[in-house]
Amino acid sequence: MGAAQVKLIVVGALAVVWGALLVGRGLLPGDRQATAPLEAKEAAPRVAPKPAFPRLKRELIEAERPPYPPEGQSLFGAPPPPPSPPRTATAAPNGGPGTPPAQPPAPPPDPFQEGAKQLKYLGFLRSGGSATAFITQGSDLYTVVSGEVIAGRFRVVEVQDDAVVLASPAGDKQIRVLLVPEAAAGAVGARPPGPTPGR
Repeated sequence: MGAAQVKLIVVGALAVVWGALLVGRGLLPGDRQATAPLEAKEAAPRVAPKPAFPRLKRELIEAERPPYPPEGQSLFGAPPPPPSPPRTATAAPNGGPGTPPAQPPAPPPDPFQEGAKQLKYLGFLRSGGSATAFITQGSDLYTVVSGEVIAGRFRVVEVQDDAVVLASPAGDKQIRVLLVPEAAAGAVGARPPGPTPGR
């Protein structure tokens, strides 16, 4: 038997199987017996067969998730307080006692106060009647005396042993920056060294 004959036999067998499947399913146009039950089945309500695999619940996947908190929580700290329940007040006519009072919005932070929080008073050096203060802002170090301006925003009013008094350039706001505790433990308010012996 040649290879061509084997191929013809295989193709013929596949055609017979294909035809038997079509007749068995009633898909041939000439087969009215097979199409009649199919039409009757279509008229009856269809019941979905039970799937062999569990169905994926898309509504749970697409559901909106609550947002993560904006800042992390310490595992060792106290838990945050529970959120307060929403108030359900009955609205009385004409704004009577049933309506809760409206809370005014919090005022915006003062830029002068916020900027002063970045300053650290490290100490001072007395020379004669004046004192020079050492103040840092980030990585910048300023050595200033009374009357000078730091970073164009803070005018030094007074240098004290435990704090420095700063004011806005216009003089309408004033703040006291305390001495850093680490600097207070060291030599604060050191006076200039005296003459070295032998000179």
